[in-house]
Amino acid sequence: MIKSNFSETGRATYLRKVPVDGWGVAVVEPVELRPPEIVRDQSVALDSQIIEYIKTQPGLWTANKFCKQWAGSDSRFKAGRPALQAAIGRLVASGRLAARKPTAEERATGTLAGRDSAVLFVQSGPAQ
Repeated sequence: MIKSNFSETGRATYLRKVPVDGWGVAVVEPVELRPPEIVRDQSVALDSQIIEYIKTQPGLWTANKFCKQWAGSDSRFKAGRPALQAAIGRLVASGRLAARKPTAEERATGTLAGRDSAVLFVQSGPAQ
């Protein structure tokens, strides 16, 4: 708390102490305060983006294929492979995403390899 004998009366003035190098003293300078900003957790935004994208293309992506395809700072999700793997892990653990065997039609599109045994899809109801 700084005492200000010579500031304007009746108005709240916010001051900050600024040390002066080499002198062992501090001077005060006025500060404009801003309202607090809401900062969104990056992982929440990434999770939402992944959910929305997989909703548009169900049965097309395995977890590994998704992370391999979309990893990189210049990709659609602007996240590295570890961040994508962690996001998919969180989404599967929370029940928002799940994996199932691909259908014959999904295999016929040619985007899945013969060894791909589980594709991602968005759970429509509560996790079970």
